[in-house]
Amino acid sequence: MTLFKLAISNIKKSMKDFAIYFITLLFGICLFYVFNSIESQSSMVNLSSSSQDMVKMIQQIISYLSVFIAFVLGFLIIYASRFMMRRRNKEFALYMLLGMGKRKVSSILFLENFIIGIFSLIVGILTGVGLSQLTSVFVAYLFKADLTGYKFVFSQSAFTKTCLYFAIIYMIVIFFNTIAISKCKLITLLQSNRRSEKIRNRFVFLRVIGFFVGVAVLGYGYYIVTGAYYNLTEKRLLIAIICGIVGTFIFFWSLSGIIFTVCSNRKKSYHKGLNSFVIRQFSSQASTNVISISIICLLFFITICCLASAFNIRNSMNKNLDTCCPTDYEFTVDGEEAYIDEIDKRLSDFDKYNKDSVKVYNTNTRIYFSESGFSSEISESEMFFYIGKVFSETEYNKLAGYFGQKQISLRENEYAIISNYNEAKMFYKEYLLNKPVLNINNKELVPGFDEAIDGFYLISETPLCFGIFVVSDEAAGGLARDGVIYTGRYSEAYAKNAADTDKEIKAIYGEKIEKCMIDEGSDRRCIGYAFKTEVAEMSVGTGAMATFIALYIGFILLLSGAAILAIKELSESVDNKSRYQMLRKIGADEKMINHALFRQIGWFFVLPLLLAIVHSFAGMKFSTKVMAIFGTEEIGNAIIITGSIFAVIYGIYFLITYFTSKRMIKEKI
Repeated sequence: MTLFKLAISNIKKSMKDFAIYFITLLFGICLFYVFNSIESQSSMVNLSSSSQDMVKMIQQIISYLSVFIAFVLGFLIIYASRFMMRRRNKEFALYMLLGMGKRKVSSILFLENFIIGIFSLIVGILTGVGLSQLTSVFVAYLFKADLTGYKFVFSQSAFTKTCLYFAIIYMIVIFFNTIAISKCKLITLLQSNRRSEKIRNRFVFLRVIGFFVGVAVLGYGYYIVTGAYYNLTEKRLLIAIICGIVGTFIFFWSLSGIIFTVCSNRKKSYHKGLNSFVIRQFSSQASTNVISISIICLLFFITICCLASAFNIRNSMNKNLDTCCPTDYEFTVDGEEAYIDEIDKRLSDFDKYNKDSVKVYNTNTRIYFSESGFSSEISESEMFFYIGKVFSETEYNKLAGYFGQKQISLRENEYAIISNYNEAKMFYKEYLLNKPVLNINNKELVPGFDEAIDGFYLISETPLCFGIFVVSDEAAGGLARDGVIYTGRYSEAYAKNAADTDKEIKAIYGEKIEKCMIDEGSDRRCIGYAFKTEVAEMSVGTGAMATFIALYIGFILLLSGAAILAIKELSESVDNKSRYQMLRKIGADEKMINHALFRQIGWFFVLPLLLAIVHSFAGMKFSTKVMAIFGTEEIGNAIIITGSIFAVIYGIYFLITYFTSKRMIKEKI
């Protein structure tokens, strides 16, 4: 009971010192509960069956990720508890001098960690339960659902999982702390405040060379993933990753010496106020924490790219839906003319659903690309890939006009390429400069435009039309029909319950068409369905999944980096109390000292973030190209959201670190 009272007393006395430790625990527990309760919260939202399936998939992925997140949070808690032990070295030494054995010291530490852990768990779960109610609103927003069935919900599974994971983590933390106490020596604890880092600024010339080498290595990595993107292979991507890691380490290793040398040679500014003290402190920290700063920088880089990419995917997919899916349904039928005619008969009464519709035929010609260029005929010995179908000018313009796309006009000997996939359009723009000839139906056609025309022929959630060819009506003469596209918009009566209309159409006409396929019996005869409601749900679900997973990973990585930086700075403040007291003795007032401390901590927080932002320019350019499949273009809004998240969490850790350090350096040694 005496040890318990002592543990309570110690916690009360050191409450401010536990701020970083408590905040890290609180954030971790809260996030763990919130993200693991998504399935329970989504049950309060009126979701479609496909959206419910998507939520279950998200929950399953988050469950797997939670194992990794638990390891990360466990490391953070161990790291933070080690700082608390270091902060109290003299206190532990006093206990030993008074005759207390290491086992009892370990027991006190166990009780303190247990009490803080229980308190953090209670507050964290209560906070998580409160914030998780907003998850219902967030789910409804992402899945474009309504909240008519909303009510307060507590996730038993998320609660159990959170308690279980953090119990395991805490047992590991207590185990490591016990080992650390058992290895401590009394003389080491008493002299801990006398050991501080010295500035190691040898081989300045070598560091200058290292700086340029680091910049060159990073530049080459950036070039691989941006400038040489089209030649990117797995091997080259691995080289780019290695360049990023190695270049970051070399950059920070060299920077500390360069900063000190450059600043110390500018005598006027160096000796102004406490600049010399701040520069020496910062250089010392930078030189002795190269690995930590490098890892934190890379964590922030991953976080920025992860969050910005996820938000960009969702925003782009929602935006693209209106453009790429302008009608309520679409049937595509491939087959010979007799088969198409038979399908027409079986869909004879389909117009009752329509407000308006269009029917467009394509030809039996397919275009391929090989070393010899575009061609409708490819020998088996050539390496080639399929591009798309061929439409006559009249048929394509009929579809383009209905979709609200640009219609085209061609001369008798001209062709045009239609695409809405940005990467493909860039390729066509470069390739069409050579005016490649296209042979169709024994006629040589030349490009009618210098670039691909923006357009598509199949409705989808993203701009995925890699390319189709449109030729003049004269050039298409004699080419047989080999496919038809039926697409339209429902009348007002059927549009009110579009999802039910979709089911009805598939049930009635799907059976008619499938029977037709069986009766005709041909492998080349097939039918494709696409409905706007399903396309929209797929688009929304994909964006929601990317957002949830990116937020989970991004928050934890940001939390990890900020917490490590904060603990590093607090440790420095503990070690440097004597130096700040010396500043007071030589006449520096508290305002000057606080300003010096603020700049020192500020630069230590800003340095890894600045390089992470530089990395992110190349990273986001690369990810934008990779995500071109989602039609991602503008990333401004995604960057603003990501920056806001960083500002809030990073700002909280910075302020706690500064005010805690400010109090620490005023303590007597």
